[in-house]
Amino acid sequence: METALLIPRPGAKFGSYPERFHGNEPWPFYPAEMIRAFVQAAKVPSRAKQNYFLQNVQNKRLQIAGCDPQFITNSTRNLRGRLAVEGFTDDRSAEAFALIDAAMQRELDLALHDTQFLAGWLLLDRRLIEMQTGEGKTLAVALAAATGALAGIPVHVITANDYLVERDADYLRSVFQLLGLTVGTVTASTTPEQRREAYRCDITYCTAKELAFDYLRDHLAGDGSVLYGTAPGYCLRGLCMAIIDEADSVLIDEARMPLVLASAVPNREQSAFYRQALFLAAQLTAETDFRLDMANRSASLTSAGEQRAVRLAGYMGNSWSGKLRREEMLCLALAAQHLFVKDRDYVIDNKQVVIVDQTTGRLARGRTWSRGLQQLIELKEGCAPTEAQQTSAQTTFQRFFARYLRISGVSGTLAEARGE
Repeated sequence: METALLIPRPGAKFGSYPERFHGNEPWPFYPAEMIRAFVQAAKVPSRAKQNYFLQNVQNKRLQIAGCDPQFITNSTRNLRGRLAVEGFTDDRSAEAFALIDAAMQRELDLALHDTQFLAGWLLLDRRLIEMQTGEGKTLAVALAAATGALAGIPVHVITANDYLVERDADYLRSVFQLLGLTVGTVTASTTPEQRREAYRCDITYCTAKELAFDYLRDHLAGDGSVLYGTAPGYCLRGLCMAIIDEADSVLIDEARMPLVLASAVPNREQSAFYRQALFLAAQLTAETDFRLDMANRSASLTSAGEQRAVRLAGYMGNSWSGKLRREEMLCLALAAQHLFVKDRDYVIDNKQVVIVDQTTGRLARGRTWSRGLQQLIELKEGCAPTEAQQTSAQTTFQRFFARYLRISGVSGTLAEARGE
């Protein structure tokens, strides 16, 4: 049974920007409370406990069968205070589920099934669950998200792409409104002002990448003051509760992909340096001077190549005198020339190089390669080079989602990744 201490929301106890710090838990998480939570999460609820919860939901559904919208609104308003004080006890969760089901019947003309009630219950208990296509993942996630939001927790629902963000939020918007909840969406085209408004909603649908980059931007807002809600222009209200669709893709397949927030650094001399790198790389011979690693999309110089690079670079000025910088830039130029292919790794759109996301196959507008690779490929294709980028902040999904105080997920292929 959870206590109100495990209901993280912005306020006096958790601050204006709650999140989990590695090695420094927010003070309401006493060690004994954390140990109890981990032990509880490790235990799968018994069949008897599952049946008891389902029966509890069914009893409450019967009590409110045929109720009008005003009754749902009033009952939800009364439930909010009890959830905030008592936490997600089985009784309070069952009561919330029955009200959410009544709202779905009225707004969507559908009734939830036992599998969806169980899935929502387990998601609310910070678990990863497997649901196949057709079993109602969207509605199960909505159950857990709405219950969390009714307790006052800002809830982030992470979906696979922008289309699903808009589709799921629009589909459930009337249900959430009947429950007195607001819902927002964040996609790649959402403006900064719209993002702030979306994250002020009770439930926010978004993609993992947009969410993580908004978090990085918040932490650049000014000397960590964003953690206390005082920095101007910050978006999120903390990392309180996340429910991840296609959780194995986000938490395993893309877990260690670098998410880098960079800023432009004007430097005219740098463009000339990149042009020289491409010129020098074109003078080198494969296998004799360099070797290519197709798997890692990288190049390395042979001993003969290093010696030839010294001779060729001797005519290029002081910029090429340093061994480490010379060899690193030549290897990048070789990779740009031989390992990054147009219409596979990138496309040319309106005289600009646009990266193709290797996971989704979609254009990743706004994303650039780092360390000069972007500019080298642009020059190779005859495009104007963008200004060099300097890393301002970076993270990975593995590190980012570990900062959430409550996290759960659903996927149709979780069993295959049980070990990981």
